[in-house]
Formats: sequence, C-alpha cells, structure tokens
Amino acid sequence: MKESNKRILDIAEKLLKIDSPSGMCQMVNTYIEEHFKGKLSLEKTNKNALYAILKGKDSSKLRIVTAHVDTLGGIVSKVKDNGRAEFENIGGFMYASLEGELVRTYTKKGVVTGTVLPNKASVHTMEDEREKTLPRERHSTEIRFDIESSSKEETLASGVNVGDFVAFEPRTRVTENFLVSRFIDNKIHAAIMIYVMEEVLKKNIELACDTMFYFTNFEELGHGISYVPEHAYEVLALDIGIVSYENNSAEDKVTIVAKDSRTPYPIDFRDRLEDLAIKNKIDYVIDVHQRYGSDGSLGAVAGLNLNFACIGVGTDASHHIERTNIKAIDNTEKLLKAYLEK
Repeated sequence: MKESNKRILDIAEKLLKIDSPSGMCQMVNTYIEEHFKGKLSLEKTNKNALYAILKGKDSSKLRIVTAHVDTLGGIVSKVKDNGRAEFENIGGFMYASLEGELVRTYTKKGVVTGTVLPNKASVHTMEDEREKTLPRERHSTEIRFDIESSSKEETLASGVNVGDFVAFEPRTRVTENFLVSRFIDNKIHAAIMIYVMEEVLKKNIELACDTMFYFTNFEELGHGISYVPEHAYEVLALDIGIVSYENNSAEDKVTIVAKDSRTPYPIDFRDRLEDLAIKNKIDYVIDVHQRYGSDGSLGAVAGLNLNFACIGVGTDASHHIERTNIKAIDNTEKLLKAYLEK
C-alpha cells in the first residue's frame, strides 16, 4: 500500500473513533485543531464549523474545498416505562440498519452505553414475529441501556433524558483493499483533506489561488455550508459516490457528480474536473445521484453565489455499514491535488 494511502487511512481511523453526529461535533473539532496545533491556525464559524485559508499563487481569488465531519446519529425522544428509550434519527438512515448496534448516549452526567433492539427482540418468546415482517421504525425500536433499570424513573436517575445525543458504533475495519465502516460518509474525505493540507504545508506546494479548507458540521441535515467569504467564487465538495444497482459509481473510482436530487452541477466546473482526471490518468466515473445532496448543491439551493462541484470515493451501502476501495481513496486524493494546483 502506498504511504499516502496508509497516512490517509490512519487519519480516517482516528476520525471514525470520534463520535460526531450532526449537532455534536465538538470532539472531532478538537481533534482537528490539535492535529494542526503549531502548524496552522483554524477559525470557527458561528455554527462552530472549522476552516483554514491557505495562500496560493493568486490571492485575488478564493475557492473553497469542503468535507463534512458530521455523521448520522440519534437523539432520545422518549424514555419509556420499561426503562428503555425511543430515539429519532439525525440524518437519513433505516432503523433496520441499526438493529443490534452498540451505542453511546451522551447525557449531562456522562456517557451511557447501550444496544439498539427491536422492542420484540427475543426469538424464544417472539416466534410469531420471527415468521412475519416485524416493522423497523421509531416506535418498534428501542435502546436498552447498560444500567440497572426496569423503569422510567431509574433511567432518568441515571442521567438519560429526552434530547440526549446517541452515537452508533462505527465498526471500522481496514483490509488489504478496503475500508469498511459506518460513516465513511464523510470521515474519509475529512481525512483526505487533512492529508492534502499536511502535504501543502510540509512540501510548500503552491496552490493555484487562495483556498479555504472547510470542515462543515451540519451537512447530513442539509445546512452544512453557510458562511463563506464575500470574494469566494467556487466550492468543491468532497462527498461519497453512491454505489448501487441504480448508479454508475464504482468502489475503486472517484465519482464526479453530474446531478443530485437538488440540482444539476454546472457543466463548466464538471468538465474541468473531468479534464484533470483524464490528463492525470485518474480512474473516474460521472454519476447522477438520487436522494442525495452535498455541500456544493446545498449551498446552491441556499442561494450562495458560488460555482459548485462534487467529487468523492465510490462507496457501497451508503448510510449503512459502508465500504470503499483504497483505489478510490487514492484516485480522489490525486484529483483533489490536481484541482488545487491548477
């Protein structure tokens, strides 16, 4: 494995260990700030998104590269009479994808661990349900906390309450060819961006123009990119390519998004990225994504005066236990570097 890929995966594994559902990104922000301590000064928006502006050859222009650090998660919506809890989704996931998952609930008194279960979980007593399709949704799913509680009062006394954030175990695994984990969307792109920033600083790589590297923190909820400097003219969002039976993306390639559920992506910017991929012999595909948005398209819908594009690693089983090939990570890193220097 190439040293660059090893480094990116090392950063990604560290990021994946840090719980950061949308609205609770303080810990991942702290990691990024510590990572660049003494090397780079990072600023925060009013919504606590981190960013840094690195100088380039042309300081009359400013472009933006984004990677969101927020992930899917849950929030306690009801503490039940049996001492367990219902939770609502943060971001778009299927409750079935979480059955049996280990979780951490962040309370005022500390972290309480638990497990996501259907409310009729025991096969030995729920034989009829085993033979039927038991619905998997908020009211049929609950968190069993690792505390001695069989009542609402005991669970409340432990510190668990409505409004507490719930983080899911990422289940990260790195093999010879693949990264497998929850939250590849979008920790892998944050890792790629951190790595490229390191390389720029360490090797004094000359960027084509001033560039804002922006770690957004509400993308999964549709309002990740908000603040942008007045003279910024375009944004390149780093986000996953969707690998499925409906899509053209592949796990070993970088995806250049042509359209998502919000809008087509401007052809001029897309063509520039495709030309860079061809010139640098980068393995890529063009794809159209359904039920999808990125910081690029979400910023456009919000009315930001920016040209916009989106690239990223082809990723199987989005918003589930995801998987991407290390070749896709390599191709995405190469295309990002080519863009930054052109």
